[in-house]
Amino acid sequence: MKDLCKNFGVEGKSSSYNIKFNNLSLFEDNELLKEFKKYSLQDSVALLDALLKAQTIYYNKYEVDLAEALSTSTLSLRIFRKHLLSQNIPIIKGKHDDFIRKSYLGGATDYYQGVGEGVYCYDVNSLYPLAMKQGMPGDIIGEYALILRISSVSV
Repeated sequence: MKDLCKNFGVEGKSSSYNIKFNNLSLFEDNELLKEFKKYSLQDSVALLDALLKAQTIYYNKYEVDLAEALSTSTLSLRIFRKHLLSQNIPIIKGKHDDFIRKSYLGGATDYYQGVGEGVYCYDVNSLYPLAMKQGMPGDIIGEYALILRISSVSV
């Protein structure tokens, strides 16, 4: 939180985190509880101030409302579409959209602590940005026609 406040130039917290806040006995110690409430209030106010500052920056610089973007991906797409995209991206709706969405199945996220000797590590967190740099197969009309043909096939 300290770095966040510094980055946005807003006032941070004056109290520091106490490891005793992690223990449920916190509620039995009035002084510690009072300290925790003060810390939590400062944390919430500092976060709100930083978010409001970010909202102002994004609105003034990019003319996008930060509150309408549920993720950084959505925010990036809005900025891209508003300022960098020279033509509209067609959006497929209705039964065609439903058909395509059925092909997307949930993924899994796992965390492993890597331990080993003589091993190689390859970081492939996301190949999506690399794939987006490549040309799209076919033209928009051709792709849409293909989608129409595929969706007419009974599954």
